[in-house]
Amino acid sequence: MKIGIRLLSIVGVLGAFAGVTAFGAPIGSANPDLVVRTALHVPGAGDFDVYDYAAGIEAQYRFWGEAPWGWSLAAGLTQWESGGGSTDWAGDVGGSALAFPLGASGLVAFPTAPGQRVTLEAGLRVIFVESDLKLETSTGRRDVDVATGLLAVVAAEWEAELAEDLSLALGAGYQFDLLQAEAETDEADLQDNQWQSFFFRAGVVFRF
Repeated sequence: MKIGIRLLSIVGVLGAFAGVTAFGAPIGSANPDLVVRTALHVPGAGDFDVYDYAAGIEAQYRFWGEAPWGWSLAAGLTQWESGGGSTDWAGDVGGSALAFPLGASGLVAFPTAPGQRVTLEAGLRVIFVESDLKLETSTGRRDVDVATGLLAVVAAEWEAELAEDLSLALGAGYQFDLLQAEAETDEADLQDNQWQSFFFRAGVVFRF
């Protein structure tokens, strides 16, 4: 029942968010573009101590409406590496978790110089997880399962034109949990998983 309620909440929030962003920036009012980025995540912004760092890739297909508004659809892949001893999970954590973020963002873009602009982003991501985490306690070593969660993402990105249809993008941001992902072993429930972190990203923008 808890999982069902969680999934319904995620679908409802994403549906409402997509409706609001689509209303504010209709498809087809400006040429779309595709951003492909790599990102480095630095956990520790909160009080969760399971992860050491994470690295991944994300693609965003962006639609632009009346200036300066836009919105995007996003999908990615991020590998979260465990940090060893954890007080939150009361044991030594090994292995990693492969996260698949999927979601949408609202965008605001401001030109700053010829061929340059700054884009501000606020979005939501559903996080699907393939866990290879292991928890070692006094009772033995066990696999850790991590459920689906929901994140909010805020970021700022600087873009500089390299060619007519190509730009460089550099940015930074912060993500935090709206619905924390349940975590458990076959022996016990654990403290809910958290993905909150600062991140730094770099990529390229392809314009169509």
